[in-house]
Amino acid sequence: MIKKGLSALLAVCMAALFVFAAAADGLPFDKVPASPGEMQFVFSYPNEGSECIEAVYTVPDELCRVASLSSEGQARYYGGDFDVCIQFDWAVDDKTAFHYDESWDSVSGSYPIQKIDGSFLQQSEVFWFAYDDAAERCAPGVVERDGARVFDFDSHTLYVRARFFVFDYRAEKCTFSDWTDSLDVGASRDRKAQSVPAVGDARLTLSKGALDAEKPGVVTFEVRVPDAIKQTALVLKRDYATELTLESQVRFDGGDWQYWILPNELYPYLVGQRQFSVDADALDGKLEFRCRYTGGNPDFGTDVTVGWSDILTIENGSVRMAVNDDPFDEKIAEAERRAAEKEANKCKVCGICPHPLGLCLFIWIGIILVVGAIVAYNVAAHKKKVKKQEHIRLQEERSRSGSAVDTGSFLNTDRITLNKQTEETPAEEADAEDADKEE
Repeated sequence: MIKKGLSALLAVCMAALFVFAAAADGLPFDKVPASPGEMQFVFSYPNEGSECIEAVYTVPDELCRVASLSSEGQARYYGGDFDVCIQFDWAVDDKTAFHYDESWDSVSGSYPIQKIDGSFLQQSEVFWFAYDDAAERCAPGVVERDGARVFDFDSHTLYVRARFFVFDYRAEKCTFSDWTDSLDVGASRDRKAQSVPAVGDARLTLSKGALDAEKPGVVTFEVRVPDAIKQTALVLKRDYATELTLESQVRFDGGDWQYWILPNELYPYLVGQRQFSVDADALDGKLEFRCRYTGGNPDFGTDVTVGWSDILTIENGSVRMAVNDDPFDEKIAEAERRAAEKEANKCKVCGICPHPLGLCLFIWIGIILVVGAIVAYNVAAHKKKVKKQEHIRLQEERSRSGSAVDTGSFLNTDRITLNKQTEETPAEEADAEDADKEE
């Protein structure tokens, strides 16, 4: 009975643990939401050597957010530890002769793979024929020219397709996107550079502005990039081998705007949380922040300058966003305030439970388990004591009952013995008299 009670108590505690842990457990999708988008291929010959084929493609924001987080951040938001990768499959001459098999659905398969970061625009190596395995995979299309290995696109056709996958280290399983269509790599060699599309009035949008409670002077925020700007960035990278630059400015108490550096500024296309730092004293007044994309390649006449983003303002300890100095929307302010309160009220121990009465749920579970074990032990000890006392009582009763029976038996036996002695004495005397007469 005690074992059943403890089992039930443990089951309840584990159920509570599962319910609250599940709040931060798992990716925000069951299947990777999209395949690598708008994939084209670029070619280079490092150190005038063997040919390197790379793919340029876009990544959905949902994947970028997962990839941009550290292991600690992934554990906090998704309850796990993940790698986001792209997997390439290939065929030579026959577009149906791809090499995929079921082993590719795990991390143990033999296939070209590259890990990606949190940028919405990626460039990943597919084959570099300086490596023997890459040359062997693309045989018989790879030939040697002037001491370097290249693919013979004049005599052979190379097809490539790709898909994303996310590997969950805790569950030890992969989640995949669909494959792209079969792409003719050689077609990218012959395509002409596309004109850089105009961005118009598209601009970056800032969101989720907050002060880091644990790091004074650190401001965090997210940047959302419109599709028009993403398309411009894609063309610049793919056709002109250049990238946009993320330019940031701040101003204090309404003064002049001045350049301000961001961590990861060299990765302008990162999706997810970004941050900048100021002296903590600067937050006593009014601080404003804005950013934009600028860049391109002046040699090709592809200069691009995007309008400034909406403004992130910090004043009197509160963070708010306004679109180019327009009045701030109080609904947005209220939503940001609630989000900040929710973040501040997270349990400091586990980060996921509602910490009832100010104590982490898992500590409560530990206390319940200890108290339950003590109660169960005391109940078991009491029952054992009662059982022992009952056993002693029964033994005493049996002892008393057994003594009376033994005494009665002894008396009856004694009476029989005495009677026998009384009856046998006269007979013995008569026998003695007869013996005298005969003599």
